[in-house]
Formats: sequence, C-alpha cells, structure tokens
Amino acid sequence: MITSGGCSCSLYTESRPDEHEEDRDSKLRSKYAKRGWSKAKLERALSDSKRDQAPALSSGLDPKVADKIRDATVALGRVVIVVHWYSGAVSEEKLCLGKVVTVNAADFDPEQVAVDTPYDVRAAG
Repeated sequence: MITSGGCSCSLYTESRPDEHEEDRDSKLRSKYAKRGWSKAKLERALSDSKRDQAPALSSGLDPKVADKIRDATVALGRVVIVVHWYSGAVSEEKLCLGKVVTVNAADFDPEQVAVDTPYDVRAAG
C-alpha cells in the first residue's frame, strides 16, 4: 500500500473542480425526499454518491508516481497495482476487483487507471 501521510490524494494529479456538485446534490436531495427517505438515509446516499464520484474527478496518477511504477517494472520485471478509494477503515474494507489488465510499461497510461482494476504492468521483452 502506498500512501502519503495516511492519504493518497497527493499521488494523483489535481482534480478538476466540479462546478455542478451543488446542483447534483440538490437534485439528489429532491429525488430522495420525493421517495420519502429519512434524513439519515438521504445523507448516506449523498455521501456514497460523492465517494463514488471522487475517482472520476481525478485526472489520473501523478506523472512522478507513474514514472516510479515504470522504474519498478524495469527493475523487477513486472508490478501489479490497484487503485482503491477506501470508504472506511483499511482493516475492514472488502475489495471487489475487476478483471486484471495486462499492459507493457511503455504503454502504461496513468490517466486511464480505473478504480478497483488490477494492472499487471510488465517490462518489455
């Protein structure tokens, strides 16, 4: 696990500001209120929505991190990485991973890394 001070946000390029977040929250609040949801249930749904949106707002792995992954691949032959946004305690989190994507280090695109997808990054040859 790689983190920076208990948080891995600095391993990503800066997110583009989401100008529509307040509008989206307002629409979701209205939608869930019409369904008769309790305030607590509504707040959980909004929180889940924001958590699920976090990866989409990122512009990908920081180029320096991607370079380190490529360097490690050259030194080790291959590196497997998974990006995961934790919603609670690390020790209690359950991961549901997608299909492994195998990619050559030279073709590894840090802007296209998907959440909960294992990437098997391999050295050429």
